[in-house]
Amino acid sequence: MAWDIVGRRFSDDEFDAYVAGLSLSRWRPDFIVLHNTAVPSLEQRPNGFTPQHIQNLYGFYVGKGWSGCPHLFVDQHGIWVLNPLTRRGVHSPSWNAVSWGVEMLGEYGREPFDAGPGALVRGHAISALASLCRKLGLDPGGIRFHKEDPKTTHTTCPGRNVRKDQVTDAVAQAMQSQTVPTVKLVIYRHGMGDQPAAIVPAVIRNGAAFASSLAMAEAAGIPAEGDALVSVRSFLGSRYSLKWSAATQKVYAVER
Repeated sequence: MAWDIVGRRFSDDEFDAYVAGLSLSRWRPDFIVLHNTAVPSLEQRPNGFTPQHIQNLYGFYVGKGWSGCPHLFVDQHGIWVLNPLTRRGVHSPSWNAVSWGVEMLGEYGREPFDAGPGALVRGHAISALASLCRKLGLDPGGIRFHKEDPKTTHTTCPGRNVRKDQVTDAVAQAMQSQTVPTVKLVIYRHGMGDQPAAIVPAVIRNGAAFASSLAMAEAAGIPAEGDALVSVRSFLGSRYSLKWSAATQKVYAVER
């Protein structure tokens, strides 16, 4: 079956907003599984992943005949989304159908996880895990390590230097500091009267609304390349007038 990746790296804040705006109506995981890449290691990728590295990973998984891949790859500079978070991936034999898979760049059997580049990966991974837990309403204590899968052969993943109690405690602390107001974007088009064309999940960042470009494209009839969290005003442009209602916590977009 043909499948594709998102192939984009996000900052912590961008990823938090991106996750908040996702619709999980078709597939909703029950928990998160944490992995490390081992190969490549931090030593082998001192500058993190490049877009070409990500395409190479995609080709590797396609070549294995898999129907997907891990959802996230976290490096020293941010959070790469590969397998879309809205559908199941392939990363842990017992849990593919019920979990998100998060890979951290590094070989944490020997490379430090609390210093140098490993600490940078750790910071982005904690932020990503907090965003995912908030989206699903999960207790961070339910995060599982790959080595806990009874069917896996990766019996040390994500590495002895990654302590589960420290990870879950850090995620819990991060969840308390992440606040992304979630609102609704209501789109009205000509010829539909009072019936909206769509109601799309959106988030507020620095006073501006952001929503899925794909969801807005389908509702507003505006072409979009890929699915990214983008500014509602920039995407809809002059074709729509926007009005914010604090009472309903909704942004109303009306075709001019």
